[in-house]
Amino acid sequence: MLRKKNIFLISILILIINSTFSITDDNLSKKVKKGRQPKWVKNLVAPEGFYVGVGQSGTLQDSYNSAVNIIAQQLRAKVQSEVQTQIDILVKNNERFVNQEFKKNIILNAKIDLEDVEAAEVWLSSKTGDYYTYCRLNIAKYEEKQRKIREDAKNYSFDLFKKANETGDPALSIKYNYLAFLKLAPYLTTIFEVNYQGNKINLIIEIISKLQEKMNSIEIAPVKESIIFEKLSSKPTLIKIKVTSDKNPLINFPLIFFDKENNLVLTDSASTDSEGVALCIISKAIKNIKLASFNTKLDIVSLIKEELKDDDIAKNMASLLNLGVSSKDIIVNIKLPIFRVAKIDIQGDLLSDQAYMLKVNNLAVSLKNLLIKKTGANFTEYKDADFTINMQFIGNFSQSSLSGGQYTRIIVNLSMVENKTGKEIYTDSSSEIKAGSENYLKALQNAIDKFNKEIGDEFIDKVVKFING
Repeated sequence: MLRKKNIFLISILILIINSTFSITDDNLSKKVKKGRQPKWVKNLVAPEGFYVGVGQSGTLQDSYNSAVNIIAQQLRAKVQSEVQTQIDILVKNNERFVNQEFKKNIILNAKIDLEDVEAAEVWLSSKTGDYYTYCRLNIAKYEEKQRKIREDAKNYSFDLFKKANETGDPALSIKYNYLAFLKLAPYLTTIFEVNYQGNKINLIIEIISKLQEKMNSIEIAPVKESIIFEKLSSKPTLIKIKVTSDKNPLINFPLIFFDKENNLVLTDSASTDSEGVALCIISKAIKNIKLASFNTKLDIVSLIKEELKDDDIAKNMASLLNLGVSSKDIIVNIKLPIFRVAKIDIQGDLLSDQAYMLKVNNLAVSLKNLLIKKTGANFTEYKDADFTINMQFIGNFSQSSLSGGQYTRIIVNLSMVENKTGKEIYTDSSSEIKAGSENYLKALQNAIDKFNKEIGDEFIDKVVKFING
């Protein structure tokens, strides 16, 4: 069986976060001036060492937001100019992964914190009623603050990277490296050089490389190659899934299970035990099909959920989707049930004449054919069937003392038994059908016709719904 290649895909998305402003509406209003139009409204010159922007709007806050967005665009351009160098480095350093596709489709999560933008001046035009807000950002102050934030993130991630390499537990190694990556995710354009074991390394690239090496070492497979789910079994199917890293059990690692086609009802998660085995339970197959599948995937989010109190990590959870995470599609063979209709049970006045019993037998054959047509189920005459369907017909006759007319009342009971356990898994009774005529035989036929017309389809549809899930 060919091993499914991991696809290592880092997306590059320039994400400008500009939702935190340092000035409230109240503070802005204190800076509003009227009178002569300032020069910066039409002739904006940026002082050396500053990014500047002028926003115009009918509302004060919107004019400020507009100015901030102009500054954000200047920062965006700066970040984008740094991206290509980092792309080339990432691609070059991952060429050694010969057994994977490495797509040069890199998108970077670049966090830009604009909390230090200053609203220097605000002017209100008496002619138009528009606000003009002049904002500026001290580049040196901004970059120093960002440098300190990046340095803290680097130190935090480097400590985790070292712990990941020192632990003998592959689950912990993956956890530490993912946490390290998420902490640095906003700064992927930055080259973080650190000294490690006597060598200078690019921390981000090494973390990504270690993660990918570990993911390439992971195998996910069902303990039994052939998985069979019996569609109408009274017991669910238990599937043992083995997860290994470098052929060793991956212990205490959360997994998620999902069926994109919604053919199966199954548990959605489990964790591996001391032998690297997790249990998935299938309780139902929804459709009348012979093959289905579900996906088993390492649940990285659950692995690190205790650390999500860290704001930077929580904000960059989407970055996880861009790293190759080991998964496996598991095929399930669905064993469709084979049915047998037991000898028809006729009771009451219907037993008093062969002609009555013949009509009831014809009704039973009609119901069986309707069931086969609607389910596509397999029926056999032999006792090796998986399920036995029992049909019981109860009929009673009566005669009117006034008109002399003769009447028939019939009720149909249907049950289903699982043959290997003897357990009754389905039972239903029709409502009573009454019809009359000049004799009991015709009254019985009228009752059967009435049953087929009024409730026959509905009665069988309940069985079909049960069989097809």
